[in-house]
Amino acid sequence: MESATVLCEGLVVEPVDQFLAHLTAIERSPNTVKAYAHDLRDYFEFLQARGLRWDQVLLEDLGRFVTWLRLPEEALSTAMSV
Repeated sequence: MESATVLCEGLVVEPVDQFLAHLTAIERSPNTVKAYAHDLRDYFEFLQARGLRWDQVLLEDLGRFVTWLRLPEEALSTAMSV
């Protein structure tokens, strides 16, 4: 079975890679692994745009991420520049 990988600035995001490898090792569906990879890519993109570290995220940061996910595409570019 094949796993997925998430890149950030061309580098593998190690904790995500480990998690996706774990999902693959316990024989989760390839579609499940891909869905997690997609969502985690979005999450790490959000963190990077805001200069946040994944291991130091606050509850407020998670709320902002959920809001960011709900923004229409045109609002994303405006929100990203703030």
